[in-house]
Amino acid sequence: MCHTLTLFRVCVTPSLPPVCADSEVRLHKKCRELNAEIVANAAKVQTALKLNEEDQGTIAALKKEIEKAWKMVDARSVCCGRVCIWFLFP
Repeated sequence: MCHTLTLFRVCVTPSLPPVCADSEVRLHKKCRELNAEIVANAAKVQTALKLNEEDQGTIAALKKEIEKAWKMVDARSVCCGRVCIWFLFP
């Protein structure tokens, strides 16, 4: 009798003594638990990758905003020797 799990194929021989059959049952249970854990962790990894991609976009947009702000500051400043005057009003 063979059982197919998502990641494993485990075959049980029907003629095993009761002790071996009990071990096989525990093995099947453990395989199902591990498979469920793998699926759950895969979903978490997918979520983390998606969030990382979104964060990279946010970081790029914020860098552009900072560059724009510094250009505005540079455009509104006049430096005479060591004294710089910033025109803060439009």
